[in-house]
Amino acid sequence: MKNRTVIITGGTNGIGRECVAAFAERDATVIFTGRDRDAGTSLAGLWPGKVFFFETDFGDLNSVLDTSNRINNHFDGFDVLLTNAGAKIESPLRLTSQGFEWHFGVNYLANFLISHSLKSRSISDSILVNVSSIVAKRQPPTLDLAKTLTSPSIAYANSKALNLLNRPIIRGSAQTTAAAHPGFTRAKNYGPWWLKHIERVFAQSAKSGARPIIDAALQGQNGDYFAPRLLEIWGAGTKIEMPNWFEQVDREAIYLETRSLIENAGFNLPPLSSF
Repeated sequence: MKNRTVIITGGTNGIGRECVAAFAERDATVIFTGRDRDAGTSLAGLWPGKVFFFETDFGDLNSVLDTSNRINNHFDGFDVLLTNAGAKIESPLRLTSQGFEWHFGVNYLANFLISHSLKSRSISDSILVNVSSIVAKRQPPTLDLAKTLTSPSIAYANSKALNLLNRPIIRGSAQTTAAAHPGFTRAKNYGPWWLKHIERVFAQSAKSGARPIIDAALQGQNGDYFAPRLLEIWGAGTKIEMPNWFEQVDREAIYLETRSLIENAGFNLPPLSSF
């Protein structure tokens, strides 16, 4: 990975932090985002001059766009973009700064915006890896929940299913896009009390959960989806099939409607011909 640039959203804790370390140890230039200033600054300080932190609030599209602009101004582009930033199943239900349902806005819309706004170093061999979840299999995604407060688990699953469709950069280019999910992985402040107890016993470490995502970045071909090898819950990464609903979804319509949601919120996106 020497002379390669990796951008990781949500890199201050958990799986994202393990991805930052993995690529830094491979001698890549690593740029990562997160809300925790102290954690981000401390992590970047382990590899001075090679790892760079940009404080970003993915619950505010203004913050996301500001970070995109700062990265574009200071770096020539990326070779790998991992859209890892996201909210876990969180309650009570709330809205982002732009009035979108929290899981939808943080997990999907903010990552959609940053993947459009960051420039790629090489349009022919850079790769975008979108981080999803095993719960994305439950049902086809919908944009009807964009501003609708529903159950946290439904909102979370919907946002992660939408992440499987976030493939805008391949439009009109040879750029690779892939997806991955980490399986059952221990996470900070995740879910109800009973899930935390189950997690302590059965969940794998964040380092293990990062492996399918790293595998997708290093080995992924266009359209690949990586997950843990054992029951899609534990272990090293392997290629899996997209959910059964994937081919039945009008991905083009969702893509265009997502652009409209962002533009109607006051944010300009590059023209379609750029992708």
